[in-house]
Amino acid sequence: MKAEQSFPKPFIIVSECLGFAAVRFNGQQLNDHFLQTLAPYAELRPICPEVEIGLGVPRMPIRLVDINGEDHLVQTSNENFDVTDKMIDFSKKFLSSQEKVHGFVLKSASPSCGTSNVKVYHQGNKPSVERKTRGLFAAKVKEKYPDLVVEDEGRLKNFKIREHFLTAVFTLARWDLVKASGKMKELVAFHSNMKYLLMAYNQTRMRAMGKIVANHDKLTLENVFSAYEIELRETLAHLPKKSNFINSLMHMAGYFSKTNSAAQKIFFSEMMEMYRDGRIPLSSLILLIKSWAIRDEEQYILNQTILSPFPSALLELSDSGRVIEL
Repeated sequence: MKAEQSFPKPFIIVSECLGFAAVRFNGQQLNDHFLQTLAPYAELRPICPEVEIGLGVPRMPIRLVDINGEDHLVQTSNENFDVTDKMIDFSKKFLSSQEKVHGFVLKSASPSCGTSNVKVYHQGNKPSVERKTRGLFAAKVKEKYPDLVVEDEGRLKNFKIREHFLTAVFTLARWDLVKASGKMKELVAFHSNMKYLLMAYNQTRMRAMGKIVANHDKLTLENVFSAYEIELRETLAHLPKKSNFINSLMHMAGYFSKTNSAAQKIFFSEMMEMYRDGRIPLSSLILLIKSWAIRDEEQYILNQTILSPFPSALLELSDSGRVIEL
């Protein structure tokens, strides 16, 4: 049996107000349970863009306002107090200074950090909400890192989104070690262990990545690693579908078709339907398959990243109740 692997720490940029400092406009701090749990297993880099551009604590709140068709970051009580250019300049300089980033956790609904549903107001003394968008800093994050998972603390209360986030950031941290090795054998081993996780995300991309590793075109090692990383990051950037996971799990279960009894096969099918209907989490099926692999000493399956994509201590089944279809 393979003991639980050690995990390299992913580097994650987080909003400073989420438990790191009292930097909100009202001088308060919000303690986020997820980030507190994650802290021992990751390198967290807190940042408050509003404080970084010189706004004090406490401070007059700011908001996004549509001025002549462009989003401006202005003070709620004085639209002439415009910090749009300062925020854009800071965002570009800060993001360009980061050597490696595996993900972001930003403050929801913030006019600077909100990842979605940030209110954009009509201009005027009694403005109404015109539409919703990303905060100004968050928009520059997605512009700089379109293939990274960028979430807010609200969305991460959803179990499926949280599991996807953790899978993505820890996989990218492991990938950095493979890339740093510069060894083809490390890439081959990484891809072999990633097979069923990649299948669960995107089977078409999994096959394309297999062809990259096979390197029939005799590309340089540097080009092989570069091409593989592009596909990996793009694959992990998107929330996987439940049907893809079902397909991957069925392929894994095929390894035990000769050793499982008829009753065990029926039980597995029943559990698959329970997962499909949302009555049990994915982890229940993962643990069942892992138990078979331990029983049969099936090392290839035990090595699969899908069985343990992130530290087990981070697996929490609490959920916000928001329905996110996979």
